[in-house]
Amino acid sequence: MHSLQKIIELLHSTPQGKQAFERRSRLGDIDLQKLYRLPPNTLGYSYAEHLLKNNLQPLHSGQVENDYQFLGVHITETHDIWHIITGCNTNILGEIQLEAFYVAQLYFSRFWLALLAKNLVKAAIYDIALYSVHKKTRSWDRYS
Repeated sequence: MHSLQKIIELLHSTPQGKQAFERRSRLGDIDLQKLYRLPPNTLGYSYAEHLLKNNLQPLHSGQVENDYQFLGVHITETHDIWHIITGCNTNILGEIQLEAFYVAQLYFSRFWLALLAKNLVKAAIYDIALYSVHKKTRSWDRYS
């Protein structure tokens, strides 16, 4: 809880973050077909294309009664939008990259460390055959 409180405090320290927590706006129901009809250079089109191409549905979360719940809901609902904005793939490596992006934007905590560790373990178990491919493309691997 302490880690999440630090993230919330950090976000409250900016005018945009404070406003987001006050309004607690949600994405709501998303019509992917309607978004897919937007011009190709729009975020809406890119979001719909990403979800449709990967056979995904928009992520939704439950009720929001406090800042902790809002933070979780916001991260859940915007997760796939961040895949598009950052260019991170939806495979295990892409999820690790996106979580590292989250860590760089927010307060580093055990929460994010746990998510990173989970996906690193998944990569080691399920994606170990791709290690040599990843190794060739990542300069930081030379230190491992």
